Amino acid sequence: MENTPKENPRAARTRGSIQDAFKTLLVNGKQEDINVSKIAETAGIHRKTFYLHYTCIEALYEDMIQNVISDYANEVEKLTIPYDYYDLTRVMFEFYTADPFREKLITDPKYQDFSLKIMARNLQHNRKSYNPFDRYSADEQMIINNFLAGASTDIFRVWISSGKKVPMDDVIQLTGRLLESGASSLRTPQNSPSYSASPKT
Repeated sequence: MENTPKENPRAARTRGSIQDAFKTLLVNGKQEDINVSKIAETAGIHRKTFYLHYTCIEALYEDMIQNVISDYANEVEKLTIPYDYYDLTRVMFEFYTADPFREKLITDPKYQDFSLKIMARNLQHNRKSYNPFDRYSADEQMIINNFLAGASTDIFRVWISSGKKVPMDDVIQLTGRLLESGASSLRTPQNSPSYSASPKT
């Protein structure tokens, strides 16, 4: 994530305007329409002003991705360790549906590269703070983690694309149950949360 030349209120406001413009364009427009000129126009700034804050549009993308990762990590850190996949699924669903920008970034196939980066870094952060599969080799953990992260993300995308017809609480319980059934037999015993195999009420 790049730093502004001067961390003063005016620079912070301009930087915020650039980021808000990017969010607006991503949510309401087409990926091919997102460029520096369009972002500057939407933000109400000169094109040259954009380059005072970001060297290129890719730097803005990276900044926005890092913001999502950081905000998500803050939500996960509120969980009590050891947490289970009911807890983690609730954080994921509530976090990404709270903001149309985040939701589209994760679910729209056009932004799959961004989504993969976000999910990979989220997983890396989660495992640094809590690793319930530490008795397995690094290669085995990679398989376990990719299954769990991929399954939860795929379920979230299907739920969004179906129009959220299943109530959020119900899909969280269903996802948590599916993931817990697969993960419970693999956890290192001391990392096992005290939960029932049946859905939480």
